Amino acid sequence: MKFKDKEQLINYLNNLIEQEKLSKALDIIQEKNPEREDDIPLLYLQSKIYQQIQDFGKAINTLQKIIKIDPDQKEAKNYISLINDILRYKNSDIYASPNTTHDPWLE
Repeated sequence: MKFKDKEQLINYLNNLIEQEKLSKALDIIQEKNPEREDDIPLLYLQSKIYQQIQDFGKAINTLQKIIKIDPDQKEAKNYISLINDILRYKNSDIYASPNTTHDPWLE
C-alpha cells in the first residue's frame, strides 16, 4: 500500500487501531519500519499496538528504541513506567503471602 506522505500513513494506522485491526496495522508498520528505523511516530504506534495486545515486553523494547534515538523523550519514559506499574499489579498475588504489611494495593 502506497501513501502520499507520512501524515497519511499515520492517520491510516490510527484508524486501523481505532477499528481494532491491530494485526493489520502492525503488519504495515513492520513493512515500513526497515526503511524508517528511526521513525519515532511509527515506533510509538507500534508500542501502542503491543500494549493493546498485552505484549508488554515488545512494547517496552520499542519504547526503549525511541529513548535510544532521542533520550529526551519523556512520553516514552512515562509509558515504560506505566507498563511497569501494570505488570507489577498484574503479577502481584496478594493471596500468596499472609504478610499484609506489604500489600501492593495500599501503596
